[in-house]
Amino acid sequence: MAFCIHFSVLVLVTGFVVGIAGQNTTSSSSSSSSTTTSGGGGTNSLCDSANGWYGDDDIATCFYLGEEADGADDEVMDWFGALDYCGALREGAFLAEIRTQAENDFIRVELGGLPDEHLWIAANDLTDEGVWEFGIGSGDAVVYENWSPNTDPPQPDNRAGNEDCAVMNGDDSFYWYDVNCTNLYKPLCEYVP
Repeated sequence: MAFCIHFSVLVLVTGFVVGIAGQNTTSSSSSSSSTTTSGGGGTNSLCDSANGWYGDDDIATCFYLGEEADGADDEVMDWFGALDYCGALREGAFLAEIRTQAENDFIRVELGGLPDEHLWIAANDLTDEGVWEFGIGSGDAVVYENWSPNTDPPQPDNRAGNEDCAVMNGDDSFYWYDVNCTNLYKPLCEYVP
């Protein structure tokens, strides 16, 4: 029996995901099913939730919190290891690039029960101190920022002159902190379906 999956995605220029419809058909039957979700919350049906990816129609992207293959909740690595880890998870995956307040809020709400977590994100100033970008030397500037105002001095502070990579700090409402790239934290991975 031949099986075909067809997805249609309609995204308006306004930036809102208006509808996602999936239609399953078989060659021996004319039966079909259709599912439509619209922006305004809920689960993003294109995220691979069975394998730990989660998302929301409002953000149109999927996130994964790094865990060991055996399901243990203790996979930690340096920032460079996090880049490799996320890239190896699936085709098109990368270390999370938080580009909007909606994405940052989604992570904060979804992971609010993990207050002691520090999660690697792709923001770094390895190439030019104080100039934050996604990737190393990419020129892909970090435009949206969510640095913690709750430290003295406020983040990013480049304490000791060697804090060039960013984490979301669960101890501080998932505000961003600049930290040493060799610290060991969990990666927050992302892909856009």
